[in-house]
Amino acid sequence: MTVSPALILVRPEREPREIKDLALRAREAALALDTSTMIKTFRTSRGTVVGEAWHRPVQFLQPNDARELYRLVHRWRVLVLSFTSVYVRRDPSRQPAERRAALELGTFVEHKAQFWLVRGRPGLQLAVAGLACTATCGCDGDDDPRYLPLHAFSVDRPWGTLSDQHGRDAFEDLHGPARSRVDADKKRWTRADRGAYHGREALTIAGRDLPRGMHWDVTSERGLGRLTTANEVWRLPRGPRGHINVYPDAYVRPKAGSSARRVWPVGNRGRP
Repeated sequence: MTVSPALILVRPEREPREIKDLALRAREAALALDTSTMIKTFRTSRGTVVGEAWHRPVQFLQPNDARELYRLVHRWRVLVLSFTSVYVRRDPSRQPAERRAALELGTFVEHKAQFWLVRGRPGLQLAVAGLACTATCGCDGDDDPRYLPLHAFSVDRPWGTLSDQHGRDAFEDLHGPARSRVDADKKRWTRADRGAYHGREALTIAGRDLPRGMHWDVTSERGLGRLTTANEVWRLPRGPRGHINVYPDAYVRPKAGSSARRVWPVGNRGRP
């Protein structure tokens, strides 16, 4: 499947003229490279982070915007440009966010898309040139940990080293074998057998096609489990009755008959 390029601009809610100019130049440069480039803009909003002596306003993506951005990086070959430091809440239900639960935007899309924090014109030109790159993420199969939605798979440290085999080996040493990993909150992520893949939509990661319907069967191994994505919170009773399916783009689907429940936000939901 041919994956078209996309440019995602993440801009502060209030921006000086310099950022407006950079954003315009980015659009023009992207379309000059490929007129089919999809261009999408997200605006941040100010929020407060507490803990670890970081009591100051910072820029956040709203939960639904973070979710939409993550969807896009699994459907297009994406370059994300940010013009200021931006964070994503690992638990969108908690206000204010705790520092340890606030992901930098670059970490949020790591291994899934190209990311640049643009401070001026020279960096912008170099970043946009990356849209012409056809290289994929280099993932070597369904069990590669870079396929995981790492903001939903609980970890106790960043994993920027997964592009290196030693980093992937360290990840396996900590979280177990690829077919059945255990995250930092004792939730077991078992990759479904290929014959059990289900789902109509084909996803991609950094230009690489994923098998249609690839997902993990996730259960809690201790008490009442909790799974958070960029825009949802789920409660998982311990064992098989709390079984949910989680896809590489962090979409959550409870298995038929499961007692797992979405507890935030409250209300109906459907796959976009």
